[in-house]
Amino acid sequence: MKNRIGDKVLSVILSLSLIINSISPFFNFAIQVKAAEKYQSDISFDQSKNNFRISVDSDEKLNYEIVYKTENNVEAVQGQSDGGVGNFERDDIYAGTCSAGVCTPDKVVRGIFKVSVPSENFYSSTKFSVVGDQFVEGVNENAVSLDMTDEENNWLNNGPDLTPTPAVTATLTPTSSPIPTATPMPKTLLRSSLVSNVLAPTATIYVEYLEPSWSTPGGGGVYASYYGPPSYDGVSPGTTKLYDGREAAPVAAGITIDPNDGIYEDQSLLAFKLEEIPIETFANQTLTYDFENQSGTRPVWVYIELNKNIEGDVMYQYVPSTNPSGWHTEDAATGDHWQRWTDTTYGITTGPMVSLAQIAADNPGKTVSRVYITEGTGNAYHDNPNGTVAWVDKVTIGSTLYDFVVPSGPSMPTNVSPSDNSYVTTANLNSIDWSDSTGINTPITYRYESSHTTSVNDDGSFKTPIYASGVLTSSNIPTTGTPAGVYYWHVKAVDSLGNSSSWSTP
Repeated sequence: MKNRIGDKVLSVILSLSLIINSISPFFNFAIQVKAAEKYQSDISFDQSKNNFRISVDSDEKLNYEIVYKTENNVEAVQGQSDGGVGNFERDDIYAGTCSAGVCTPDKVVRGIFKVSVPSENFYSSTKFSVVGDQFVEGVNENAVSLDMTDEENNWLNNGPDLTPTPAVTATLTPTSSPIPTATPMPKTLLRSSLVSNVLAPTATIYVEYLEPSWSTPGGGGVYASYYGPPSYDGVSPGTTKLYDGREAAPVAAGITIDPNDGIYEDQSLLAFKLEEIPIETFANQTLTYDFENQSGTRPVWVYIELNKNIEGDVMYQYVPSTNPSGWHTEDAATGDHWQRWTDTTYGITTGPMVSLAQIAADNPGKTVSRVYITEGTGNAYHDNPNGTVAWVDKVTIGSTLYDFVVPSGPSMPTNVSPSDNSYVTTANLNSIDWSDSTGINTPITYRYESSHTTSVNDDGSFKTPIYASGVLTSSNIPTTGTPAGVYYWHVKAVDSLGNSSSWSTP
């Protein structure tokens, strides 16, 4: 239910400001209120659809953010309008998550709707609450940025909720500070708090191995392939490596010429299979990737596929407009840099550059099936003897971060009990214990050995073991009944991919 108290309050304040605008302390206040009226923003909530509806009385380019609290978490939706098409309005901002076509609504408790119009250096903030079956919208207030302030974060997490108020005619007496001005949270502090609670990925998938398969162990569900002459069959694009201080995956093009036509048509890609995310949801999510060119000047780009293998299959590509040197993050979720493929086989593009929001508007009801990170094809990618080679790391799609890492085994365990050079009676020696190993490929198991000497093979195992265990699932082994004697023991960890740590020190 829409609450229009905010408009009535602004009307009364404006009338008062005209009476007192000759008084110096209130002059700036009158200007701020007029700005708020010029860019009046409203937010409402359709509980039957669990959708926010927002509108801003402006045809200027603007940015918006809805930060809202649920029963368990704090969530955020961000977007923008490039302006020029009349007042801005959206009624399809879903509060919830969707997976495989099934959507789970968030139970919205309260939130803050923030708007900025960069050309006018204008910012506003509006609080709202959902009380029972009623949506209560507060008054538009001037703000200093889109960043959440300490006061706003505190109210968002702790309340109190706004309460429905009957419309009344009020006589207001301005004070020396009639519209509260927000004290901005330091940007670094905001990003560490807001991003960790709202914008940071909720799942990290480590990608160690690059193969043309969705199910490669250690591949993180990423399909990685290089296509080149003569057969253009998909093969591994290489291995993850440390490049310029970052563990990353290679993508390349323009490396191998096709002997049949003399054209460089080779290309590698990283493909990410999504659970058919509605394009309306996808358009409001994060889509970023980090990359750096090793050779060549062409940037790494991305394309998405909608309705794969079903009627209405369509693709759009995003090519960065710049390619700075060194590692940098490309944000493909913002701006008008997307272009539709006319031919989904050969990647021929036509038409204007559009935003993800426009793609969603043009393709209602369709779902995003794939995201591809790649280089293009053609002789332009062979602008130097080494072709175009780039390295990609930390691809974020929605709430999932794909982190490309160099394969490594689990950490080496440490002997715990009995301690070195200790004397233990047979009756008291019930088990031998070591520290837990850590690693990204779980579960982690252990192998134990004991010997009367410390002589080891090249791989670190004892040359003359008295006992060698099988697979151990816990960081200890029972030793009841061990005969008297001098023993040396060590242990190693093995992850789910078969990678081993070094043997612990005997």
